[in-house]
Amino acid sequence: MKKVFLILGVVALLASCGKQTVDKNPTLTSDLDSASYSFGVLIGSDIKKNSLENEVLNHDLIHSGLVVGLEEDTTAKITRDEAIRIWNGYLAKQNEKKREKAKQDLEENKDKGVKFLEENKEKAGVITTESGLQYQVIEQGEGKVPQKGDTVKVNYKGTLIDGTVFDTTENEGRAPFEFVVGEGRVIKGWDEALQLMPVGSKWKLFIPSELAYGDREIPKIKGGSTLVFDVELLEIK
Repeated sequence: MKKVFLILGVVALLASCGKQTVDKNPTLTSDLDSASYSFGVLIGSDIKKNSLENEVLNHDLIHSGLVVGLEEDTTAKITRDEAIRIWNGYLAKQNEKKREKAKQDLEENKDKGVKFLEENKEKAGVITTESGLQYQVIEQGEGKVPQKGDTVKVNYKGTLIDGTVFDTTENEGRAPFEFVVGEGRVIKGWDEALQLMPVGSKWKLFIPSELAYGDREIPKIKGGSTLVFDVELLEIK
């Protein structure tokens, strides 16, 4: 509860500044300055993380409530105990909304993925395996095919079905990715595909969510997402 009121205090102070310009890169000349700035960064990040899209607390009312609380004003519209009850109730409702939105997003992502794969499998050169993995040979190598337990080196680019790039070895200075095939070090779709690809190949993989990260949400990838990878198998070590 203490953390809640600290957060509200910071928001109220921001609100009291009105529309004044904020120096986002201030000069920090002491440990106290650094600690103060760091405190603001952490609290601001926490507020952002726990806010719902398009729903922002009324900063003016937060400021009014803070002043009342600091002055211990007995004429306040809401007592401290009532404020705790109301705030906890509000947080519970917000958490429920977030859970419902996450559930809705998950189902939407799955539906979009299914539709994408259904249309994609009809395209020229796309092969669908028994598991549901789809791949397209861009360039077929003539080297060996990795077996379970082999260490391979690859270059890759991962995108969502809308084309958004979430990871790539193409970034400047990024080394090729190395991993052991068939031992669960990577997503299932990769383990399956790499045991089909000859060294020197460049394939495009279309991986349904159940062969990727499933219902889990990870940075840049929402739960239930179908993923697309451009993969080049460089070598077996």
